[in-house]
Amino acid sequence: MQLSARKARIVISTIFILLACTSTVWAQQISGTIFGSVKDASQGAVVGAKVTITNVSQGSSREVQTGSEGTFAAANVQPGTYNVTIEAAGFKKHEQKDVKLFASDRLSLGDIVLSVGGTTETVTVTSEAAQIQ
Repeated sequence: MQLSARKARIVISTIFILLACTSTVWAQQISGTIFGSVKDASQGAVVGAKVTITNVSQGSSREVQTGSEGTFAAANVQPGTYNVTIEAAGFKKHEQKDVKLFASDRLSLGDIVLSVGGTTETVTVTSEAAQIQ
């Protein structure tokens, strides 16, 4: 089956338009990233700390751990308001409430310094973190 030159141009133009629309949709980002670093009072990295990010409205949560330099990153987080809890053996639990994440944000919680103490003790931070674009 042969297509006439006109039909071939229409088919090629349609395919091109569809590909252009698809690449635009793929380029839109609807999630963000929350990251930071966890340190002790002497500014040493806290390795293996459990970071729990809980969506306030949905109640769903996600856990990540700090790496060898005490840093963590949670990618592909949906926009919303979150509570972030950090726990490590020998330190007081740290809570940061009402962390607001918007689409395409790379939200840094900065350096979080854990206080020495039992895990049954909690330090709660209620101020909003500065956003870095």
